[in-house]
Amino acid sequence: SGFSAGVGARFDETSFDVRRAELSASYESDVFGVSTNYAFVDAHPEFGFLTDRHEVTTAGSVRFYDNWSVFGSSTYDITNKELDKYTVGVSYYCDCFLVRASYTEDKDNSGAIERNYKLFVSLRTLGDFGTDSDEFGK
Repeated sequence: SGFSAGVGARFDETSFDVRRAELSASYESDVFGVSTNYAFVDAHPEFGFLTDRHEVTTAGSVRFYDNWSVFGSSTYDITNKELDKYTVGVSYYCDCFLVRASYTEDKDNSGAIERNYKLFVSLRTLGDFGTDSDEFGK
C-alpha cells in the first residue's frame, strides 16, 4: 500500500546511447490502484519500428465486492497522437486461487488492430495456467 516511483534506462553496449528510458509513478490501497508510466523507446527497424517512440501508459484497478476487482490500462502514442493499446478485465482473488479474464485491443505498426481475449487461472499450490485468443470475437 502507498506511493512508489521509479526510473529506468537501457543503453547501447558500445556507444552508451539511450535505447529506452522510463519514468513511472503509482499508488495502491486496499480498494484501488493507479499507475502511470512514460517510456521513450529507440527505433528498432528489425522489429518494424522505424522511428523512436514516446508512450504514456496508465492503469487502474478497483475492488468492488469482496475479492472481485475490475482493471484496465491504456497506452497512448505521443508521437502519432493516438491510443495504441487498451485492456479491460475482471478478476477474482482469494487465498486459494486467482482467476483473471481480460480483453485487449492493440494496434500494430501498420495500424491493424489485434483483438485478444485472455483467461488466466492460478491455483496457489498447483501452479498457473492460462490462454489467450483472438478467435472468441470472430
